[in-house]
Amino acid sequence: MREFIRGYFDSDGSVGNYQVFLVGSEGHAHILEYVRELCLRLGMRTGPIEIYREVGEERLIAGKRTVVRERGLRFSVNARDFLTVIGGFGHDARDRKLKEMVKGRKWTPWSSREREQVLELIKKGLTIKEAARQVGVPYLTAYFWVRKGTRSWDEYTLTRQARRVWRARGDSNPGPTG
Repeated sequence: MREFIRGYFDSDGSVGNYQVFLVGSEGHAHILEYVRELCLRLGMRTGPIEIYREVGEERLIAGKRTVVRERGLRFSVNARDFLTVIGGFGHDARDRKLKEMVKGRKWTPWSSREREQVLELIKKGLTIKEAARQVGVPYLTAYFWVRKGTRSWDEYTLTRQARRVWRARGDSNPGPTG
């Protein structure tokens, strides 16, 4: 199963923004859903299948202008999960990029500017997904900023540790983080 997933990502995958993407056309949505389900079964964190290009959009590919005939779909997988579970790419350039991106990083250090932009867009009525996409941060990062009120991964883990201590003590009112 891991070799199948690696092969599929080698041919139709990309790396960026601390995520690994698998792309395909609308005609292959069932295959994308199947591969996404396999990734979930292996314990990898994945995003939903989403549209990333529309019919009629013009693209420049290898110096030639092309017009999209079928909607493009993609889903993302957490980069660290992909590296840990699948072992990386068979494609050397993508594998190097993935390993450089993950090396020594425990969380993606987004600045407070991006966090504030996401929160402003939410106040204007956008969904978390729309705000995250517009600012260019992963959905889960925006989700934690909005729903959990976190500022960084370190702050979130401290909150979780405090919750465990309160529960171990039997405290029924651990405060606003409980």
